[in-house]
Amino acid sequence: IPQLAKGGAIPKASCVKEYPVAEREGIVYVFPGGPEESAKVPVPVSPDDLDTTEEKDWSVYDFVCDLPYDAGYLAENLLDPAHIPISHDATPGGEKKE
Repeated sequence: IPQLAKGGAIPKASCVKEYPVAEREGIVYVFPGGPEESAKVPVPVSPDDLDTTEEKDWSVYDFVCDLPYDAGYLAENLLDPAHIPISHDATPGGEKKE
């Protein structure tokens, strides 16, 4: 807390709950339970397991795309199974009804 005086006690109301986290292949996973439960659930790993492979003949391409809408709108469309064939007709991934 930047405004907290040096050596000051953190107010109880400002505390957040801790969750187990793991980083694998550049992705941070947050387990929404306790450490005991998280130990029973393996962290997802791709078939290539980029963290442990000895072969380094792969490339990672990161990009950022500013979208003209909020994350909720994006998530709604990504979770909608009918979105691609209906909204993107005649585009790659669409059904091309014409």
